[in-house]
Amino acid sequence: MIEGLKVNQETNPAGVPAEDVMFSWEAGEERQFTVEMCSDAAYKRTVMYVDTRNHFYRYDGLPLKEGKTYYWRVRSGIGKWSTAEFATA
Repeated sequence: MIEGLKVNQETNPAGVPAEDVMFSWEAGEERQFTVEMCSDAAYKRTVMYVDTRNHFYRYDGLPLKEGKTYYWRVRSGIGKWSTAEFATA
């Protein structure tokens, strides 16, 4: 089970620097994760979609918009998504 989703070590933070976004989460024995970030709560406008073996991921894509809420989620394999959100400064 994946839980404890955080951005820059905070749960659902507001005021995250748009150029410095670090996702992290807690997981049991899972070792493969998919992380998705979208600009809408319905997860239809994907900004990032990446696979990783780590319990963290530093966003290194196109600059995020300032003052915007982003929605992100993570899952292991084809399991259930765990979701969270954050707002940029």
